[in-house]
Amino acid sequence: MKLKVVKRSKLTHQDCLVTLSFVSTVLGLNPSAPSLREKFIKQKLIKEIEKLRKQLDRTKDEAKKEEIARRLEQLESEAKIEDAYWNIEEDERLTVFARDPRGNLSFLNYQIAGLLKETAYDYYEKSKSRNLISKYVQVLGVEDYQMYESWRYVPLYRDGTPIKEPDKILERPLRAYTPSGYIVSLISSEAILPPAQLTFKIRICGGEVDVDWIRELLEVGGKYKGLSQWRTAQFGLYEVVEFKLL
Repeated sequence: MKLKVVKRSKLTHQDCLVTLSFVSTVLGLNPSAPSLREKFIKQKLIKEIEKLRKQLDRTKDEAKKEEIARRLEQLESEAKIEDAYWNIEEDERLTVFARDPRGNLSFLNYQIAGLLKETAYDYYEKSKSRNLISKYVQVLGVEDYQMYESWRYVPLYRDGTPIKEPDKILERPLRAYTPSGYIVSLISSEAILPPAQLTFKIRICGGEVDVDWIRELLEVGGKYKGLSQWRTAQFGLYEVVEFKLL
């Protein structure tokens, strides 16, 4: 397929509201074991919070204290988001949905952006089109949690109500080759059955990318790729039911 590129002012951007409706079962994308995330993100966050608390106690200048307090409040909000995300039982063989700060099952914005990049690479002009997505296209959640980086979360809805629990746990065989031959193990995933919807915003920055091309990417991705684990078995297929400029 031919890549569609348009030229506009680099200072402009366009926002589109998008709703996807899943037509096949969708599986969680995230590993449930939090060990690596805690090591590289959560522990660093906690150390920074402790450091700021000590600075706040030692600082005498009121303006400086106010600045430190604002930063401390921001980091404590981030820590609450991390707690909400990983409040699930650890199981390295289980893939799960993210939890937003209200406990709703969600996708993260970069997972949807990853689908756009992968579809662009597979069906258009390879790395050139994928790089355009990375440079000029953002996926943003539309929920306001009154917390830092609310836009990272895109919760799943069914009939206008956020989904808080998976419909089932789906187990499937995983076949892997080893020097001793093939081995088969089981992997499990949180699963949501259709109907289920995602609503989010796509921001196209800089004017280098055509809005119609982004819609086409979403439609092609929903029909031929899917947003899910086990996509080779046609899990996570969806239809674009809303795409409008804001």
